[in-house]
Amino acid sequence: PRKDEWVSPELSLLLPAQTSVQLGWLYSRETFQGHFFPGIRHYRMYVESRFSEPLSLGGQIMRIKYIARRLETPVLGHGWDLNAFCTLKLFQRLIVRPESNYEELKNTATDEKIYAGYILRTQLNYQFTREWFLRLIVQYDNFDRVMGIEPLLSYKLNPFTIFYLGSTHSYQNLRETRDMIQNSRQFFFKFQYLLR
Repeated sequence: PRKDEWVSPELSLLLPAQTSVQLGWLYSRETFQGHFFPGIRHYRMYVESRFSEPLSLGGQIMRIKYIARRLETPVLGHGWDLNAFCTLKLFQRLIVRPESNYEELKNTATDEKIYAGYILRTQLNYQFTREWFLRLIVQYDNFDRVMGIEPLLSYKLNPFTIFYLGSTHSYQNLRETRDMIQNSRQFFFKFQYLLR
């Protein structure tokens, strides 16, 4: 039997004010772990607008119907995938990019909730000088109740030589006490050089 079949037409529109719209649809049927799943569907609308220098906005709405693969017995689920983001150029050298994503899935046969949650993410970029650059990412994952903090400092000696110094910090949100407990921390150094 065939493993997977799909059709996915898309329509893209370019509008004034550097605005783009994409409409998409996917139809699929798949055999997964010995089970055949017809009727997999995605309906998608994506919009992004860079209408001004200091601010751009975007988002995506998806109506989904696909396989819940992580269950002991996979089932066909239906739900939503919603995403919103923006880019804020607060100063000439400071850019902030907040983003949020929400997803939920229910069992198509019983309408029982399989999962629901969100991820919040913010990236901050600051260009101190032509050589020095700082990036900070803060993310909270509601599915696993984990917060991550990732600072990264880079020094560009020339276009072919860059030094990186960074770290990753992970905090677990305990359900019983609601406290954030650090469960991992790493530091790293990286040197990038292009051989010509």
